[in-house]
Amino acid sequence: MYRLIVALLFAPFIAQADDVPPLLPALYQVVDVTTDDVLNVRTRPDVAAEVIGSIPNSTSDIEVIDFSFKGDWAMVNVDGQTGWVSGRFLERMQDVLDPAGLPASLQCFGAEPFWSLRRTENGVTVSTPQGKATHALDGESPNTNNVDIRETGARLVWLRAQNKVSSNIVPGRCHDSMSDATYGFHCFDSDGNTGCCSLQ
Repeated sequence: MYRLIVALLFAPFIAQADDVPPLLPALYQVVDVTTDDVLNVRTRPDVAAEVIGSIPNSTSDIEVIDFSFKGDWAMVNVDGQTGWVSGRFLERMQDVLDPAGLPASLQCFGAEPFWSLRRTENGVTVSTPQGKATHALDGESPNTNNVDIRETGARLVWLRAQNKVSSNIVPGRCHDSMSDATYGFHCFDSDGNTGCCSLQ
């Protein structure tokens, strides 16, 4: 009898331990919203919270940054600000990876000065106020074919005029200084540039 009581007491915790939360950020699509309706974005994970935007019923490639404590609300960006949508109307999309194993849509950006970086088939494409150029990749770590950068982060080393520049992508909430949006990766490089990275 004692063993049965102990087993019943611990059963809920065993079930929860097997329920592994999804790695974020990730791309989702809207589901189960009628054609004449939209998915409301609210200031807080609460149906009574103020609506600050909306997402059309057929939208895909929505970047989810985080989930609420109970897992029923998702943090997203809309119109340059961060809000919450009901998770029951979202479905995770399959990850699309580039040949190096990085999310194919991953791009990093920052301000003061404005810059952006994207891993491409030919190396690393960097945009600055001076222009846009693609630089040969000299190395990357870890082996992104075997790990997920949402857990480990990643480091890209690329060549600019024969000089090596390293760009580091680190998981964790990042706030864009030019808006109220929140992202799931930080980025900083050996030139002193800092910013955020997005999957959109």
